[in-house]
Amino acid sequence: MKRPTILYSLLQSFFWSVWAALFGFSSTYLLAAGLSSFRIGIVMGVCSLVSAVLQPVLAGWMDRTAHRYLKTGIVLFSLVSIAVCFVMLFWQVMPGILFGLCAGLLQMMAPLVNALAADNPDTDFGISRGIGSLGYAVVFPLIGIFTARWKADAAVAAAAAGFAGTILMTCLFPVTRTAGNTVSAAPQHSSSFVRRYRSFMLVLAGVLLLYISHVFLGNYGYQIVQHKGGDSVAYGNGGSIAALFELPTMFLFARLLRFRPASFWVRITGISFFLKALTIFLAHGMGGYYAAMAFQLSGWGMIQVASVYYVNEVIAPEDTVRGQSLFTSALALATVIGSFAGGWLLDRFSVPALTGIAALLAAVGAVIVFLCMRTDHDHQQRPAD
Repeated sequence: MKRPTILYSLLQSFFWSVWAALFGFSSTYLLAAGLSSFRIGIVMGVCSLVSAVLQPVLAGWMDRTAHRYLKTGIVLFSLVSIAVCFVMLFWQVMPGILFGLCAGLLQMMAPLVNALAADNPDTDFGISRGIGSLGYAVVFPLIGIFTARWKADAAVAAAAAGFAGTILMTCLFPVTRTAGNTVSAAPQHSSSFVRRYRSFMLVLAGVLLLYISHVFLGNYGYQIVQHKGGDSVAYGNGGSIAALFELPTMFLFARLLRFRPASFWVRITGISFFLKALTIFLAHGMGGYYAAMAFQLSGWGMIQVASVYYVNEVIAPEDTVRGQSLFTSALALATVIGSFAGGWLLDRFSVPALTGIAALLAAVGAVIVFLCMRTDHDHQQRPAD
């Protein structure tokens, strides 16, 4: 394995360990801080909405400046986040606002961290992203243990440590890209894009429903585990199992493409999202909950890599940047909707209502993806504008 891949793999590992702390244990921390499930939804929804609005602006500016400030942006966001974490740990003021700020900054960093891989051709993104999930799998149960033995502040401390590691690996990562290597595509009007890629946009609508189901089960996983009879340790174990099941797909997806195109595997993800949600809904204890995590193999773990290849299959080269960004925007929008709606469902109804609606949304999303998916190249057959 080449040095850039090793350093970038460590960067991904630290970055996703922060994700495990802030998003995996958001309910644990905020419930302990005195917030209701609905207010937790507001906190996570607002931070996702703000990041969804600012991400395209930030990404566009980074592209226009030929990524000269890419590493600076990652380091700056990490430093601010560490400062916020220290305020939460030692002063414990405005926990909801500060936690939301930290989570929002993390989401803002996501496209920057992903873009950094392209600045060195010796970086293998697939392997690095897989090791990032491995880091998530290792850290998640540890946070659960620390939270059970001490208190929910363990998640914030883990996030601060992860941000520090992210800074270190970002500084060490060798960048070889220059302004001359930057390729700029001509901007396209949104209406023109939608007309030319109607089937893609329909598939994206189905994916949005799958993502909302995923947010329901992820952001409120702690409450679900409590309902099934578990605690923070059991919740951490579940997150670790889920992350481990993602690894084979990420490491071996290139081989899967030899048998079927990416569009086929995106269809499979829809079925897996539904089966996971249904299994959690029907589970009477932690055994069934743990069993549901196996669907990460062909669900969440697969769609993270399959979606990238799928966009390249059905979208013309000059439109792929927009196509990729739409998948990212769908996840951000799903986080907003899922955070608000999930918190309301828990406060107004119950955990079974939340998991039942998650299964229903995943079922509808899977049907839309399956029926609207095209296996050919949309841009080769699109009508002229």
